[in-house]
Amino acid sequence: MAPPSAHRRVPPASVIRVVGEGKLNPFRVRRAHRSGSAAGWRATGRMQSIIARRLAALGQLPTSTAGGQLVDCRNLRTFGTQPWKDVHVTEPDMEWVVATLERFIEITKPHNLSGGNLITPRMGAAVPNSQVIDEQDTVEAILFRFYPRWREENNSDPNYRWAQHRVSAQRCLAKIRRRQELEEKLGFTGPRLSSGALHEWVWDAARPQWESGHLAEAVVAAARNINSRLQQKVGRRDVSEKGLVEQAFSLRPPESNAARLRVMQDDGSDTYRTIQSGVLSFGVGCFMAIRSPLTHLAPAEIDLDERGALERLAAFSLFATWIDDAEVVVAGRANGEGAQGILA
Repeated sequence: MAPPSAHRRVPPASVIRVVGEGKLNPFRVRRAHRSGSAAGWRATGRMQSIIARRLAALGQLPTSTAGGQLVDCRNLRTFGTQPWKDVHVTEPDMEWVVATLERFIEITKPHNLSGGNLITPRMGAAVPNSQVIDEQDTVEAILFRFYPRWREENNSDPNYRWAQHRVSAQRCLAKIRRRQELEEKLGFTGPRLSSGALHEWVWDAARPQWESGHLAEAVVAAARNINSRLQQKVGRRDVSEKGLVEQAFSLRPPESNAARLRVMQDDGSDTYRTIQSGVLSFGVGCFMAIRSPLTHLAPAEIDLDERGALERLAAFSLFATWIDDAEVVVAGRANGEGAQGILA
C-alpha cells in the first residue's frame, strides 16, 4: 500500500489524470469511491490505472492529452455503471476484448483443492486469487458491455468463487466470435448504430439502466426524459406525453397558455403541413407504441432484446432531435419570433 503522502484527495467534481499501468485491489477502490464525500475520494497512480482499465473495457477512454489522459470523475460511484461526462466514446478494441476474456478464462481454470488428508469439493483457480482479482473489474466491464444479463443467466457456485465469472466470460467470448464470424462470412459492410450517436437526452437518461442490464427500464427512462424536455421547451407542466405532443406540434396557432413547436417555417404549404403532422404522429407513436407497453405490461410479458431496445431508443433519439431543433412560437408573435423568450 502506498504511504499516506502518495495519496491525493480528489473531490467528486474534480478531474483526475489517468497514469500508467499498475495494480490495486478493486474492492478497496470501490469502498474508497462509495463514500460520496470529498474526503473519501482518494486517487493514486494505481487507482487511476484501475479506472483507466475499466474505461478501456467500456470503449470510453478519452482522447490523449499532453502528459496523460483526463477523466472526469464527477459522476463516478461504481465503476462502469454511471454516466461519464466529457469522455470521448470510441469503438471498443475487439482484439483486446477477446484477448482479455481468453486470459481470464485460462487463469480461472478450476482445480480441486483436496490434498494430503483433506478431501473437499471446493475448487481453486489456476493462479492466486489476488491475480484474478486484478482482472475482475476489467472482465466485469466487458461482460456488462457485451453480455448485460450475465449475472441473471449464470449461477454462482458455493464451491468455486469464480465459477459465475468464468462461465459468463466463456459465453460472452462465444457471442463475440459468432458475431465476428457472421460479419466475415456474410460480408457485413453496412453502418452500425452506436449508442454514442444517440441524442444526449436519450442516452444520458437510458445509460445507467442499460449498463445494469435493464433494457426496458432504459427505454422508459429515455421516454420520461424526452417528455420532461418537451414540457420545458414549451413551458407546460399541466399536460404530458401524448397530449403534450399533440398540443406542442398542433397546426393550430399558438394560444396564450399553449406555445407551439414548428419543425420548419410555416409558409402555408402542403410540405409544411405534412412534415408538422408527421412529426406529431411520430411523437405520439413513440409514447403510445413504445413507452406505454413497457410501463404497463408485466415484466414477464415484455420480450425485449438488445437490438429491439436500441431501435426504440433510436426512435426517441430522432424525436428528440426534432424537438431540440424546433422553433417555439407563442401567441401574439409572428412565426419565427419569440423562441428564446419562452425559454428564458
